[in-house]
Amino acid sequence: VCVCEVGSAADECAPRRLTLGARGEEGRTNGLADYCAQEEMSRYSGYWPSPGGGALVAFEEVDESHIPPFAIMNAGVDSPHEQNEQHRYPFAGAANPKVRLGVVRAGGAADVGEAAAPSEAPTWFDLSGPFG
Repeated sequence: VCVCEVGSAADECAPRRLTLGARGEEGRTNGLADYCAQEEMSRYSGYWPSPGGGALVAFEEVDESHIPPFAIMNAGVDSPHEQNEQHRYPFAGAANPKVRLGVVRAGGAADVGEAAAPSEAPTWFDLSGPFG
């Protein structure tokens, strides 16, 4: 999840990364709704800025690395069997993604590519159990 100050000149507005840990990690995302949220709850966003200026940003971290990839045929192309899409699909009775909610401050975050200072680490809320 990155933030760019609204109202800044376009050339002065460099995105600042607010979250770390998902880039380059197979099966892990920050700020994207997981498959179950999209399909079963019609929720397509995985981040929420706080009202009144967005001083805080809540975001969903999804870990699907324990779910094996499943090939889905792409019927919208000329040779669908040659262009399968790989998705981590949680089949009925199998494990669902591990989800937790993080909250970070939008101000004072690291520039994209830099590590966040320890004081800017997210506050985590575990959502993987039945009662959080």
